Amino acid sequence: MIRIRATDDGTYTVYRDDAILLTGLTRDQADDVARSLKTAVVT
Repeated sequence: MIRIRATDDGTYTVYRDDAILLTGLTRDQADDVARSLKTAVVT
């Protein structure tokens, strides 16, 4: 399962199961990734 979550510092991280795939994304970047992966951003 792929999830995109907001972090305490205001950036976003992409997880696949328990592994971190991407970190330090802006909200716009997180939205782009979510659209391409057909998932949602969890804030």
